[in-house]
Amino acid sequence: MPVTKNFSTRIEMLDELLSSIQRRNRAQLLRALNQSLRLHGFDAISERTLTNDLAYLRDKGAPLAIVQKGQPHYYYTSPFSLKSAPLSADEIKKLRQATDLLRKVTPLTMVKELEHLMDRLESQIQTSSAGSRRDIIQFEDHTIASGNEWLDDLFKAILEQKALRVGYKPFGKSRTAFCVFHPYLLKEYRKRWFVFGRVNQTNFTTNFALDRIKQIESTITSFMPNNLFDPAHYCDDIVGVSVPRHAPIEDIVILVRQHTVPYVLSKPLHRLQKTTRVFDNGDIEISIPLKINYELKSLILSYGSGMEVLAPFSLRDSIQSDIGKLHFVYSLE
Repeated sequence: MPVTKNFSTRIEMLDELLSSIQRRNRAQLLRALNQSLRLHGFDAISERTLTNDLAYLRDKGAPLAIVQKGQPHYYYTSPFSLKSAPLSADEIKKLRQATDLLRKVTPLTMVKELEHLMDRLESQIQTSSAGSRRDIIQFEDHTIASGNEWLDDLFKAILEQKALRVGYKPFGKSRTAFCVFHPYLLKEYRKRWFVFGRVNQTNFTTNFALDRIKQIESTITSFMPNNLFDPAHYCDDIVGVSVPRHAPIEDIVILVRQHTVPYVLSKPLHRLQKTTRVFDNGDIEISIPLKINYELKSLILSYGSGMEVLAPFSLRDSIQSDIGKLHFVYSLE
């Protein structure tokens, strides 16, 4: 049976209609269901879709009345609701697979709690999936940066909207500085976690790397709601996590050499990347509207001679300066 966008909502509505004390014939059931769908902004369905939905409910164990000549109504013959129906072994297997994937990509404690829940569910239906689990997907193995021990505290503070007293020691500094911090967003970049928020009573965003946080404590300071940025789009116009304050979005134009083109097309530097020219020799020109930051320059330099920045000139000069310094280091005897 095909799954449409409103499938889950539709099944819940049909489940409620069949659970009610009012008994409806097929036409009445379809009419009532379509009326509910329209009220929620969905399109009406056909009789064929209704037939498929009823079959789906039967597969889930719903005690549907058998429609015969003298009984042309649809209803549950005994108390039943999908909301209270137990998960099937196949559903629990899929949840276990999803949990295993989550465990590989995030160190959050809630994933461990979810694993314990999965163990309980599996034991209740006596599945053998846990004993036969195989490692069939491997993620890129990086060294793990320190600071992950603060991830749960920060996640909980963002969720519960609580301010924290944070001890932070930047690279190159001998002392740990303390401040009241209001966290709004956690973001991972290259296996290193960062938290965005504001230091108490400031009106600009501050970014802390978790591996440089030395201490976190609770505080009685009232939480300052986020009126600085939209977490869903804050990092849309940058590479990485460094958001330069007051920096404009610039049109980054890069010449990509022929031997590097397949890598840049199959894995773009940024989701806003566009190919603006294709040359006869196989080179291409790409354009990306971004704010210039450290991570962008590092990414460009990682491609070596396979890339040449054409614009803006400020970025081209900065890259040229970095290459000059690198040449100097390697020319020393």
